[in-house]
Amino acid sequence: MAFISEFDFGFSLTILSSNDRFIIVIRKFIYSFSLLLSAHSAVGQSAGLVSYLHGFSTTEQVSKEILATKSVVLHGHHLTNTDLKNVQLYFQQTGIDAVAYFDADIITAGKDVETAYFNYFSMRGISYLIFIEHGKEYKINFVLMGAEKFLDTSMPVWSMTNVDLSELLKNIYRTALYDQPRKNYLVNDIPESDISINIFTGRRSEYYAIDLKVDPLAVQKTGDEEYDKQLEEIFAAHYPFKFTMIDPGLDEKEIRKKRNSLYRLSN
Repeated sequence: MAFISEFDFGFSLTILSSNDRFIIVIRKFIYSFSLLLSAHSAVGQSAGLVSYLHGFSTTEQVSKEILATKSVVLHGHHLTNTDLKNVQLYFQQTGIDAVAYFDADIITAGKDVETAYFNYFSMRGISYLIFIEHGKEYKINFVLMGAEKFLDTSMPVWSMTNVDLSELLKNIYRTALYDQPRKNYLVNDIPESDISINIFTGRRSEYYAIDLKVDPLAVQKTGDEEYDKQLEEIFAAHYPFKFTMIDPGLDEKEIRKKRNSLYRLSN
């Protein structure tokens, strides 16, 4: 009988053995692998931003109490430190209290990561998530944070765009201050982006099963040729032991006998 350990990153590890003495915890590797794959496959604006904001209706109406509450900025990886400092400068002048900046791909790395960041944002009393995209033009979205999950899908997103970041920030400044009184005055001068958040809590043991040093890990393909190519490249660059790529649907006995694998990683 196969023992299956389900991970929140969309992958599961199947131990092709009935011997219960095998215990393996590889969350740390899968977490790192998820971030690497996210960064490796990102083109233009962040894929995390696109997936997170898909389906939201937009509005020109300024977000309620945006100048009286705390926010967090989630940005694409193409924004430079100079860009972020420029954003914070205009937000400070406007009264938008952006207390922290994070790469948007981080919070889309899986449920464990999302939960940790959600709890951190809730602890700091965050009301809005500000998504900054950069594709053909700059786009800034102000999204109300939900009570039990990141986004409140019942509320439309205040969204503004411009090909020039400074002009976009000036438009936000004028629009917001015309719409509502400023109540935030103690806003940071520079963006705070060096915050470390503990993803996993409690006690845990992290080690590879001894068998993985001998028998190759069977990594199941997804069927997407480009994705599988990136998957193999990342494993080759970062996985410390032997591995073999397998097609989906292979029988457990076949994996054991023909691939000599006790462990299968599948999505």
